[in-house]
Amino acid sequence: MTSSRLKWVDNVKGIAMISVVLCHVADGFYGANLYPESNTWLFVIRNICNIFQMPLFCMASGYLFSKAYIDPDGNSKKDRLLRQIKNLLSIYILWCLIMGIFKIVLNSMVNYEISPVDLLLIWFKPIGVYWYLYVLMGLYLIFANRNKLKANNTIIIIALTIISLLASALVNKEGYLFAFRRIGYFGVIFYLGMLLNRDEYKKPLTIAGVALAIISIILSIVFWNTGQEIYHIPAVNLITAVGFSLGIILIFQLISEKMNFKILTLVGRNSLDVYLLHVFLAAGCRMVISKVHGLSVWMSIITVFVISLFVPILIGIVARKINVYDLFFKPYGFVEKHRKQAE
Repeated sequence: MTSSRLKWVDNVKGIAMISVVLCHVADGFYGANLYPESNTWLFVIRNICNIFQMPLFCMASGYLFSKAYIDPDGNSKKDRLLRQIKNLLSIYILWCLIMGIFKIVLNSMVNYEISPVDLLLIWFKPIGVYWYLYVLMGLYLIFANRNKLKANNTIIIIALTIISLLASALVNKEGYLFAFRRIGYFGVIFYLGMLLNRDEYKKPLTIAGVALAIISIILSIVFWNTGQEIYHIPAVNLITAVGFSLGIILIFQLISEKMNFKILTLVGRNSLDVYLLHVFLAAGCRMVISKVHGLSVWMSIITVFVISLFVPILIGIVARKINVYDLFFKPYGFVEKHRKQAE
């Protein structure tokens, strides 16, 4: 039996996840000021990764959403979609609580603190990296009703781009509207991913992808020495996010079937496990390494990066072997399965 998985999707998710882990590792050392003499390079790593890491994930998510939850007539597969949203919600709640408790217990050792009240506010204000699950659920709910809109795709893209440009100036601001601003920002990126699943849009998206990738490289060079992260610059952040994401996807659509990227495939297929767990390992390893003298900044980063990337994959494999994987990584499916067994 041949696998139905697309290699390029796993490769793209692998690149995005590797970038996320590397960014958070570098950001952790930067925020803790453990190697002040290397803060410039840590800032560079964070700057590069932040340009495309989550936009690339979002665009791939849009493609998979269209492929898995939208039928050929453009209608949503309601039962299947509702089950996935419930699963995402259960993952979001569980891991926000785990992260929140972790930070409360170790509040003197983390880069930013939270309070018990924050655990009650996760409906409006996600904790840590789990904001993306919140945003993804919002995008699923919005675009499940795409067929109810009478406007054509060109008008929708223009409208979503305007919304995204308005949100791009605020996308990094904290507060109770943080996740909603990110939904607005990522809307056009997610929708372009959906269109990648439509044959009639492959050629125009390829042309647009090449043009935007070139523009993104030019903008990155122009704004590199401004002292700001490119992801913080309004409008530039959106253009570079779309340009680099489309460019990476187009490249891997061409080469993934001809070349075997085993590491990218491994990480991409286990991206949920890495996403949920890597922050704990990165923080824990950073605390240990901060007490070890004589390690260079690069040895420290490489060590924490490798552990944070691959240990979650190993944990996921072991969890499957002992039949507890769904309990932590698919809690709604776990509860549903045992409820049916009880009946």
